[in-house]
Amino acid sequence: MVPAPLSRSANPAFATTHLRKRSSISNLAAVQELPSPTGSTFSDATAYEDEDESAPYPQGKKGDYSAIEINEDPEGRGWSVANAVERKPRRKFSGCAWASMLLVAGATIGWLARPGESEIAPRLSGGRGRPTSKLPLDGQKCNPYEQHGVLLVNTSVPALNIWQPIGAPESCQPIDFASQLLDVQSGSEEPHPDLDSLRNRTLLIFGDSVDRDHNEHFCGLVGGYLEFIDSKHEFSPPYPAGEEVPHEGYQNFVSGNNTEWPDNFQSRPFICHLYHLELRVVNVFHYGFRAKTDWIMSHPHYYPPATMEDRFDQIVIPLLQNIADKYKISPVPDVVSVAPGFWGILRLSMEEQFNRDMGIISGNMTIPAAFEQFSTWNNMKAEQREWMEGRIETVIRKIGKAWSDTAATPPRILWRSLHHTREQDSIPFTRAQTLDQIGRSVVERLVAEGEAAAAGALQWKAWLKRTSSRVGRKWSGAPEAEIISEDLSDRLRIDEWGALMLGQEKHFGDNIHPLPLPGSWLWSNMAMYQLKDHVDGEL
Repeated sequence: MVPAPLSRSANPAFATTHLRKRSSISNLAAVQELPSPTGSTFSDATAYEDEDESAPYPQGKKGDYSAIEINEDPEGRGWSVANAVERKPRRKFSGCAWASMLLVAGATIGWLARPGESEIAPRLSGGRGRPTSKLPLDGQKCNPYEQHGVLLVNTSVPALNIWQPIGAPESCQPIDFASQLLDVQSGSEEPHPDLDSLRNRTLLIFGDSVDRDHNEHFCGLVGGYLEFIDSKHEFSPPYPAGEEVPHEGYQNFVSGNNTEWPDNFQSRPFICHLYHLELRVVNVFHYGFRAKTDWIMSHPHYYPPATMEDRFDQIVIPLLQNIADKYKISPVPDVVSVAPGFWGILRLSMEEQFNRDMGIISGNMTIPAAFEQFSTWNNMKAEQREWMEGRIETVIRKIGKAWSDTAATPPRILWRSLHHTREQDSIPFTRAQTLDQIGRSVVERLVAEGEAAAAGALQWKAWLKRTSSRVGRKWSGAPEAEIISEDLSDRLRIDEWGALMLGQEKHFGDNIHPLPLPGSWLWSNMAMYQLKDHVDGEL
């Protein structure tokens, strides 16, 4: 049964009630009030409060929730620009001149047709030293979030948090999907044709606490139903064989329960249901690119498995299948958003801080020398950067393979860019920028690789030659046929949310996590744009 629409008239200051279902626990839910997109008072101080995950063992409860009884059962790429060509009177050429011109033309064409020149333009990276025009023409399709622009911020009126492109035509303006979704969820009969492409769709988010917050905030802002998937939930996949219970000596410093893995809302899956559209947003948590360590296994966020690949295989895939079985839908998501997250940087910082302290305690290093050598603000070493590059390539290829052989239309894959955090030693923004640049580079090369594979044998050979001459880590690559099958050149995108949030550190709940406004409202509209763009492209 679809829940009855929430009445705006019951409390004009708020648009909806944000329900967090404590499934398999009780018939109580927690409520978080979030404002109407058309106006209300919104407090940064009370809207959202989260633990600072830069601390090894974050404490406390999230948000300001109060219990209410539930009486309702919730079930029921770009563009092209025509170059202006100045036509001049024709001239007569000698045979030698013709030969020279053909040689020059051949060299020029060869340069222009270099395989693998991705159209994904890096943001915040300095570019190629000269501007390149990608302004769309009037009436031409474009992604407004790829345009230069300004993020308009209003912490009282959600609908006024808009990415405003600079100099873009009317056809390249963002759609306020979030306000339209709230209208539908609130029972409005006003038609919203932009939402037709979102019906009976699934968006998967595979990331860290920032991505978890995006889903939670999105659900509250648009009037959805947020379902918590604890270990006893019917959708929850079982723990890996041999890891059903914690290892001997395990200590959970938050719950005190040392015999069971925690059902911690900070790392368990959530599903946001928008029942009126049969739209689902599923988020699954991961702990970064690194392997299992004693530190991560003792963290109150942790439950197995540890690696991104294993969590994708053993949580994401079966979870989506369980949801599909329940609602008689496809287990293949329409869009997959994956983020590197900050856990890799945090875990590296924890190791360096441990080595610093041990150097001081052992007497082998002076305090100034230890702080200088193991400063988390030091550049990542070359081997660390190359290791992260390899892990990103591996993870994206793995996600790209999923469903590529079984789905008629494999999902679009978004690599979510990292945002600029507040200054802190555990997750220094210098390293976040380094990781973001590495990720962008890998995405661009994966797209270029796919374009070269699809272009034919000559271009593929040229691509292999180019990658073999690169400085640094050797590109892993994959068989040509496999690359063509995965079609990452068409499916893979960079989600520029992190870049568009630059300068918005004032609107954070702590050092890392942006507040719902403007952060999650912007993310909501960007995510729905990608979903609609992908679905419209397959129709």
